[in-house]
Amino acid sequence: MIQLISLQLKSLLPALAILVLMSGQAVSEGPAPEPYNVANTTTLSRSTNGIEIVPTNFEQRLVHIAMSDDERELLIDAGAVLRLWRIPTGLSQIEWPVSAGVSLSRADAVVLAGVETADLVPTWGAEVDWPGLGPVTLIVFRMGPERFGGLLSSTPSGVKRLRQMVFQRASSHGRQRPRSRPAEPCSAC
Repeated sequence: MIQLISLQLKSLLPALAILVLMSGQAVSEGPAPEPYNVANTTTLSRSTNGIEIVPTNFEQRLVHIAMSDDERELLIDAGAVLRLWRIPTGLSQIEWPVSAGVSLSRADAVVLAGVETADLVPTWGAEVDWPGLGPVTLIVFRMGPERFGGLLSSTPSGVKRLRQMVFQRASSHGRQRPRSRPAEPCSAC
């Protein structure tokens, strides 16, 4: 069976979890979780015909993201708290199918993160229970100061689907509406 995301995480994540448990490190009483809007930007599905692009409605959902002071853990509150651990090799060992103009590539992620190589892209991952989907593999990587990218593979739950996501920091004050002004008579009319 060909997977939608090629990962070496199955062997890497238990080691990371043990390391975190042994070190006693957890997300500290640091800054409060920040609100982010998350949207699926691409959904890919594997069938006998190959990889197909599934229409995505770009519907957004609000989640909260917090990071430990040492950036080894990332917490996402998406209705349930999802804990991800830092992947020391960044995106260098993570591959996903890319179609021109349809989804974000690993090379794009490197440029957006402002680093030289895929192994330097700050990346976190884990197998988690995403609300409404069940067990999934979730990879989150930094795409700049206000954004994260994400790959959510539902293959662990038996559905061969990959969702590419973007987490964009939500404004704390919301979108400001322009103030209305009273109509002024036209002096030249």
